[in-house]
Amino acid sequence: MKLVGATWGHFRVPDLGVVGGGYQEEQLHLTERILPIEILSPGNESRTRSNVWTYATIPSVKEIAIIRTETTGVELLRRGADGDWPAAAEIVEAGELIFQSIGVAFPLDAVYRTTRLAKA
Repeated sequence: MKLVGATWGHFRVPDLGVVGGGYQEEQLHLTERILPIEILSPGNESRTRSNVWTYATIPSVKEIAIIRTETTGVELLRRGADGDWPAAAEIVEAGELIFQSIGVAFPLDAVYRTTRLAKA
């Protein structure tokens, strides 16, 4: 197989991710993915959105985050208790970013603190 962009054969590789179980460095792929995180930029929007809906088919994935780079904000999809995904993402543009699947919350500004979008 050949590595092409963010895909390798039929694998999708998020920009960041949180796994629920351990892994071995030699593993070809992670099996207990919980939270894939994609970084959205104008040049990769189509591929990013395609990846997101592919991640939604993975039973272990509980949340999916898309971090914007042109403006501050995160699009957050969270699987419901019934296992279904919402029709539209929750948009977080201020305040706290909460990842319920891993029990973590932090100010959205922290995501951008070392970027050109940082609040003064």
